[in-house]
This record gives sequence, structure tokens and C-alpha cells, in this order.
Amino acid sequence: MKKVKIKSLKLENFKGISNLGLHFDGDETKIGGANGTGKTTIFDAFTWALFGKDSSGKKDFEIKAYDSDGKTKDRICHEVTAVLDVEGSEVTLKKTFREIWKKKRGEMYEEFSGNETICEYNGVPVTSKEYAARVCEICDEGVFKLITNPLYFTSLKPDEQRKILFNMVGEIDFSIIDSNPDFEDVVRECTGKSLDDFKKEIASKKRTIKKEIEDIPGRIDEINRFKPLEKDWGKIEKMIAETDAKIASLQDLLHASGKRQDIMSKLSDLHEKITKRSEELAKKEHDRFDKAMEEWANTVAAIDSKRRKLNELTDEYDKLASTAIAKRDERNELIEQYKKEYATEFVFDEKTCICPTCGRPFEGVNVEDKKVKLEKIFNDTKRDNLRFITNKGAVVKEEIEEIADKQVKLGKQISELNGWLHENKFPSAPVQKTNFNDDDMIIEYRSQIEELKAKLNNGEDDSTKDFIKAEKERRALYVNELNERAEIEKCDKRISELEKGYATSNQEIAMLEKLEYQLGMYCKARTQMIEERINSMFKHVNFKLFDTQINGAEVETCEATYNGIPFRTCNQALKINMGLDIIRTICEKEQISAPIFIDNRESVTEIDKPEHSQVVSLLVMPECEQITIL
Repeated sequence: MKKVKIKSLKLENFKGISNLGLHFDGDETKIGGANGTGKTTIFDAFTWALFGKDSSGKKDFEIKAYDSDGKTKDRICHEVTAVLDVEGSEVTLKKTFREIWKKKRGEMYEEFSGNETICEYNGVPVTSKEYAARVCEICDEGVFKLITNPLYFTSLKPDEQRKILFNMVGEIDFSIIDSNPDFEDVVRECTGKSLDDFKKEIASKKRTIKKEIEDIPGRIDEINRFKPLEKDWGKIEKMIAETDAKIASLQDLLHASGKRQDIMSKLSDLHEKITKRSEELAKKEHDRFDKAMEEWANTVAAIDSKRRKLNELTDEYDKLASTAIAKRDERNELIEQYKKEYATEFVFDEKTCICPTCGRPFEGVNVEDKKVKLEKIFNDTKRDNLRFITNKGAVVKEEIEEIADKQVKLGKQISELNGWLHENKFPSAPVQKTNFNDDDMIIEYRSQIEELKAKLNNGEDDSTKDFIKAEKERRALYVNELNERAEIEKCDKRISELEKGYATSNQEIAMLEKLEYQLGMYCKARTQMIEERINSMFKHVNFKLFDTQINGAEVETCEATYNGIPFRTCNQALKINMGLDIIRTICEKEQISAPIFIDNRESVTEIDKPEHSQVVSLLVMPECEQITIL
């Protein structure tokens, strides 16, 4: 196992420390100091010397020192020098952060033009890139964070913890699970795909089918809205037949005269041609109108769907806005609580050491000792209160940021929907043409009719012609009504197709949900096998990888436990020892150890230190006004 230890650490003008040199002997070094003396700064300096970040992983933290007026001290260098023992070889890392001041031509004074970081490896200046590469050869930054801070691993998000643990387990034989007949469908469908990709594929199919299901009732309603009403079609057909008989009878009367028989026959043929041509044009117009009506209905349905979606997103956005206001109010209240708590000062009442009856001091009571003890209790309580408010404020801040991210995404979706709706207005309903008198062939037929009529003698019976015309108009109305039957049949056929599609889509959803459930059980079985392997690697800690919700559903999680007690409910001492157990396992897996920094070490009476790791304990000691190695 590769062992990395600190031999010495020197800080100059780093944060609040002007000059400090520390030497680390043995496997454990205890560093004491009152609050604010810079104990955590030591850890920050060490991580900055290696990776350019503080102990919490922040790259843009403030390095410069401040004066009593709250201003940064200019024109001074900020240096950290760390001497390491890497497998018995001494390595010296030095990093200097300084300001750049330049005097422009023609100017009297120098001006600040930026900052620079100078890196040295074993006393030799190197570029930042080369320096980072050399440090990475000693220890990877990601592994370093995991093996130097007992509370770092458990501070990660559950999915990040799961990823690290699963990588530590290595290859596992899942053939026993794959051969289970309950998972036959999952194994077959998932062949050649990752489990995550398969989950996403099922979720995507469900979303697509559900959207189709949501649109079908609206489309059926749209078709029913414009479908003609049912009528007595037999009665209409009978009326057409009766009208045809009347027209034939009247035409017989009109054509009784032999002299006009030939002209009347030609007139009848022309009228029949006009009728056929009109019916042909009416059929074409009817087909065109049906197609236009279907396109119009689909467009209206799409716009209605987009509007419903916009209303849903707008409602969700408004709810998020209300929640964000409440969270900001909560955070402001926490800030006020912090200020109020921070402003409280210790006040010692000497009357607590005087007898209220006789007015004489209590015998055997040392006032100074009691004052120190009460002040320590006050400071500990104040520190705990400030820490509680800070942690709670961090949680609220994270919630506000999550809400803001959701609002940005929703705002983008709402903007896109508004843009789409702005560009896609409700179209006007198509109009069916019923008059075809402007058709060239019909115009020609009517011209021929007029010429033939001119040849008829004045004795023609006009009243009979009027009757024939009226009957033909009546017949045309009946024919138009009869044409609605075909439209109703077409609408009913389309509704039947949609209803069949609705049932099929619901069956597909049921099959996908069944497959999704089987996939969840399959993943759980695999994870339980991994969980057993993971927990076998740790000495004290066990990991809970599934969480059962109130409704019985199980969701993936990752939570460290000790004898069944969740990490989040453990006391500080147990949390640190659990963290040390995690570090021990990671060190063995990665075959490297590094110095472990334990903050607030005074809260832990005993630690289960990893065998190969150096420990740097940071203790709060109110009596030490300066950093002290114990």
C-alpha cells in the first residue's frame, strides 16, 4: 500500500494566519486552539497546496488576509509549503499566491493587474499543469477527498455514493438472478442494453402512449361535435322515388305534343347531364370538404392540447414561485436568527457565587473557575446554535436553488408553448360549396337549353315547367340529406378506430408497467447481491441501498448505518468513527493512505484509526489563544 504522510506544513499570510510552522510526528498529531484561531485553515492550506482548493472542495475561496478595517492586505505573498513523506521519499510542495502590480507608461503609480500562482516541486519552479500532474502521481484528487475527511463520503449525494461503492465491488456473477423465470421477460428485452437505458426506454414509451391516450377523448368529442344527426334514411329514399315519379309524369304531360317531342327530349337529356355533372361536382366537393374538415379538427385538437399543457405548466410555475417566496422568507428569518445568536455575549453574574441570605461568598467556590466553566458552556451552546442555523440555512438555500432551476426549465417550456400558440392560431372552419353554376360544362349545357327553349312555340305550358322545376329542387334537397348518411358512416368508422386504439394503448401501458415492475424487482435482486458484497467489505458500517416508502414502493438510495442506526441520526463521535471505517476500506481498495483530518476531535474520546493512515486531530480548546500542537 502506498503511504502518504505530512512531515511539516508552513503557512505565510494564508487567510487569517500570518506565520505558522507545524511539524507532524508519529501516526497522530493533535492540534488545539480556540474557535477562530485557524484550525480548519490548516486543512484548507494543505488541500490548497495540493489541488488549489479548500478542504470543502471550493476553488474560489478567499486566500488573502484582511486587516482590522476589513480590507485585504495588498502587495504581500500568500504561501503554503508542505513537506510530504511518500513511500519513504521526501517531497516538498510549495505554492505562492501573489498580486501583480504594473506601472503603465506615462503613469506615476503602479496599478493592480491581477493575481498569479507560482508552483514549486522539490524547490524547482514548474508550471501549474506540470505541478498538478506531479501531485496527481502522488494521489488522485477524488480519492484524496475520500480518504482524508471522515465526513466527506457521507456528504455526497446518494447516487454518487452508490457509484463509488459499486465500483469498489468489481465484477459480480449475476447468472443466478438472470436464470430466475420471474425475470425472463426483463432479461430478454434488456439484452444489449444497460439497465438505465432500458428504464429510460420504458419511461419514454409510457410517456408517448399516455399522451396518445390523453388526446383520443378530445378527438372523439371533436368528431361527434361535427357529425350530422341521424335521420330516417328509408323515408328520404322513398321521398326521392316519389319525386322522380312526379317529375316523370309532368314531363310526359309537357311532351305530349309531337311537334315538340324532339326538342323536349333534348332538353331532358341536357337537364340530366346537368344533374349528373352537379352530382359529380358535389361528390368531389364532399370529399374535399371531408379532408379539410379532418385537417381542421386535428389542428384544433392539437391547439387545445397545447393550451391544456400550458395551463398545467403555468399552474406548476406559480406554485414553485409561491414556494420560492416562502423559502426565501424562511432563509431571511434564519439569517436574522444567526445575527441575533452571533451578537449574544457572555455575561457573568458574580451574585451566583454569593449567598442570597447572608451576602457572603460561598465557601470553597473559586469565582474564576466557575466563570470559565460557565463561559465554556455558553460558548459551546452558542457554537451549536450557530452551526444548527447554518446547516439549516444551507439546506434551505439548496432548496431555493433547486426551485430556481425548475422555474428556469418551466419558464423555457412555457415560452416555447406560448411561441407555438402565437404562431398556430385557431383556423376558420372549412365551408362546403353547394352551388356549381359557375362550372364551364354546366354553363354550356344551360346555353344549349336556352337555345332549344327559343325554338319552342309560345303555346308551351309554363305552369307545368314550374312544377317540374320545383320538384327537381325538392329532389336535390333530399339527395343532399341522403349524402349525410355517408358522412355519419365515415365519422363512426373513425370513432371506432380511435376507441380501438384507446383500448390497445391501455393494454400496451399495462404491459409496460408490468415490465417496469419486473425490472424494478430485477434491479433490486441485483442490488441486494451487490449490497451483501459491499457490506462484507466494511468492519462496522453497513449500507442501506433501498428505501421503502409509505405506499410500499421501493426507491434507490444509499445511507450508511451502524447497527441499523442511520448515519444522519448518529452522534458526532459515531459519525467520525463510521467515516474512518469507510476510509479504511477505500484505502485498502485503492492501495493508498493519506493524512486524515478530524475536525472537532474533542467530541470523540476514542477513534478506530485505519492501520496505515496518519491522523491530524483538530481540537477546540478555549484556553489556547493560538494554534498549539499537543
